[in-house]
Amino acid sequence: AAGQSIAVAVFQRSDQLGDAAAGVELRLVGLSGYFPDYEAQCNEAIDRLHAAGRVRVTLAGFSEDVAGLLASTDALVVASSSESFPQVALQAMAARTFIVATPVAG
Repeated sequence: AAGQSIAVAVFQRSDQLGDAAAGVELRLVGLSGYFPDYEAQCNEAIDRLHAAGRVRVTLAGFSEDVAGLLASTDALVVASSSESFPQVALQAMAARTFIVATPVAG
């Protein structure tokens, strides 16, 4: 579940990107009440992003509509700290969605 915090941490550095980060939306899918302490940490980081006013973050929760989410997405960030088989990355490839991923052992 650490992937969301990795993605948020990257966007916390969006001030280094200048105007390139303006208007970016980060939609976090998968946070759904299973890890309340982790979700609280993510929410604190998201609040800091919103306060900076550069990146909009949406907590989408769990969704079975992967195809619908990918269709409305410019890029998928697979920011896992460990991943045995990144099925969502295969789904994104099938949908011809650009993928950014962290290098992790599986």
